[in-house]
Amino acid sequence: LPPPQYSWTYPLAMVVESLREFEDEHPPSKGRTNYYFIDLFALNQHKAAEEVGTTPEEGPFNAALAKARHGALMVLDGRAEPMWRIWCLYEVSRAREFNQAFRLIADDGDVANAGASTLEEISASLLKLRAYSANASRESDKDAIHYRILDPHLKSQASSFEKFTRYKYQLNESWFEEFDAHVCSLIGTPMLRAGLRAGSEAVCTRAVGMGAEATVADLETMTQRLGADLKAEVETRFG
Repeated sequence: LPPPQYSWTYPLAMVVESLREFEDEHPPSKGRTNYYFIDLFALNQHKAAEEVGTTPEEGPFNAALAKARHGALMVLDGRAEPMWRIWCLYEVSRAREFNQAFRLIADDGDVANAGASTLEEISASLLKLRAYSANASRESDKDAIHYRILDPHLKSQASSFEKFTRYKYQLNESWFEEFDAHVCSLIGTPMLRAGLRAGSEAVCTRAVGMGAEATVADLETMTQRLGADLKAEVETRFG
């Protein structure tokens, strides 16, 4: 069901434990079982170029995302390593295109239950996120995915992948501002929930800067219980 994203820099045991914690927090209904598709094991890594197909849309994770009944998961630690891989960023964009729920989990399960220090470390990493600088094993993969996650106004000008490659030498991080802001905001709302639960003014204000969806009640809690100054400047994706 939910297909987790997996970074090769993580011990597999950590991923399994994170999923186990998530399962405890979100148990399947009686008589049912949750199944997890892990993209790392979806293809023969020794023949990845053959098995992914000629375009990113032909990759096996596309079918998993299209058919998932409960959305997608991404396993993170403080470094938010998967967010620096171009394929992982592309899967984030595909989850949005398939209108799938996208959730983040850490060592303690759902990221909303993570400790304040873990949340602050993850948020600091995501504020620095730039799709332009994301890594890929093959340059051709990076080019193909960059074309697909271009900001809409630029995508409309680059009417084809061939045209995009002709202007690739002009590529810079400003071409992906909307996408980067979207990825950064993914953790904002669960981070705000976790900050409120932990009673951390620092975590809450950083979450707002990342684009968290905050209600009036949330802001009242921040000011009245946590002493937050809503006129204070906070760090955002844009400065």
